[in-house]
Amino acid sequence: MRADTDPAAAREGYLSVGKTAVEYASYLHSTFELPILLAYLAVSSHGGWEAEQAAAISELGAHRAALRNAGVFGVMYFQLYDDPAHVGYFGDAEPHFGLLRADGTAKPALQAFRALKDPLHTGRR
Repeated sequence: MRADTDPAAAREGYLSVGKTAVEYASYLHSTFELPILLAYLAVSSHGGWEAEQAAAISELGAHRAALRNAGVFGVMYFQLYDDPAHVGYFGDAEPHFGLLRADGTAKPALQAFRALKDPLHTGRR
């Protein structure tokens, strides 16, 4: 999970979710020797971060081969719609994790996530 309200958000590489996912999946796969489902991909668009949200999701796709080699067989996104009532650790950013706005209109992140279709198998659609 990533959001502009996180104190670490200014850290270099904070939105490199693909790189982070590869590192963690590699650790899990080598430790437990089991397949990995990346089940909690989430980037908030709060604070004008719609482009950053989409870029972070797209960056994950740049790591397809490394994710596959780390045992990852699938990716799930945290929530489809923004939820104005959502509260949690990321404060004001919590209602903005969706790929769609609360009114149902698409954010750029929806297309970025769709582009990950079959992200772990090269050459298949």
